[in-house]
Amino acid sequence: DATGVGAGFGAAKSFGTVGGSGAGGAGGNGGDDVEVGEAGYAGGETFGEGGTAGAGGAGGESSDPNAGGAGGAAGALTVERLRYFSTDMIARYNRLIDGGPGGGGGGGGGADASETGGTGGAGGSGAGVVAVYANAIVINSGGTIEADGGNGFAGEDASDPNSGSGGGGAGGGGGCIYLVYKSLTDNGSITVAAGTGAAGGTGGNENGAAGANGAVGNKIGINVNTGAFDTI
Repeated sequence: DATGVGAGFGAAKSFGTVGGSGAGGAGGNGGDDVEVGEAGYAGGETFGEGGTAGAGGAGGESSDPNAGGAGGAAGALTVERLRYFSTDMIARYNRLIDGGPGGGGGGGGGADASETGGTGGAGGSGAGVVAVYANAIVINSGGTIEADGGNGFAGEDASDPNSGSGGGGAGGGGGCIYLVYKSLTDNGSITVAAGTGAAGGTGGNENGAAGANGAVGNKIGINVNTGAFDTI
């Protein structure tokens, strides 16, 4: 029941790249392994030219096709946080290019209709693009410009010894931060971290697999005085 990794980086126009998300973990198998339980939901849509969403984890096998646990939901989209002060700041939030949402974990297989499998964990949210244009960008201590992918959620433990546990949700992809300025003072943080995949549920006939991590996004600084691309 090893989990795969979702499609990688998607081209995000001139903004660089946003991160793709991971795939949800597979659900654990139920007792008799005859028929397939309910599979995890797909990881959601792709957005513009952004990262590809992770696939849902496979459902665990079950002796009863109606006994499988529910698949975890796909990740949604985060709201990026922008916390600093600049008197001439122009901020743009691009919702057409996003890191892929994490795939939901697969539902665990159930032994029968009364012994259903564990529910798969939800996938983490994918981050978007933040673009900021200002003569002077100042990020004070404790301030942040953030486009981080959300973490996945854990799969549900099996409630019955003959049922499988739910797979873990995958992490969402990091977004992209694009800064254009004449001067940049960064005493805070600028982050495009990927979300972390969550553990599968434990117990029952078989544990659920963990969800995969998302992919890190990208951050770009352009100094209009020099035309150089700065490391930020």
